[in-house]
Amino acid sequence: INTLLHDCMRHATSKDGFFSHLFSKLDSLFRTVAPTKTAFLAVDGPASCAKCLTQRQRRRAHANKDAKNAKGSKGNGKGKGKWGKQGGKNGQTEQLSNNMLTPGVPFMTELTKALEYY
Repeated sequence: INTLLHDCMRHATSKDGFFSHLFSKLDSLFRTVAPTKTAFLAVDGPASCAKCLTQRQRRRAHANKDAKNAKGSKGNGKGKGKWGKQGGKNGQTEQLSNNMLTPGVPFMTELTKALEYY
């Protein structure tokens, strides 16, 4: 399911857009596969200790790049894609990043609840 999650994150501009796109992709998948009893959706668990340092450095660099891009793109009026609206609560833009798809972050709790609901 990680491929679906990262694809949805890439095309969404808000959390609602992310979940809308994810549910659309899952609907399409289940129309193709048509499980008869149960479908088990697995999301990556915690990384091994050997990967943690490298992964942390990569994510920090990615977050810094996202912060620079957000500063440079304020007010250009361009959305990220059709999955979600530009702007979040109180007119502020919700920042979505692949770093949100990391075990242990609050977004993953929301994702778990959304997948259980689905």
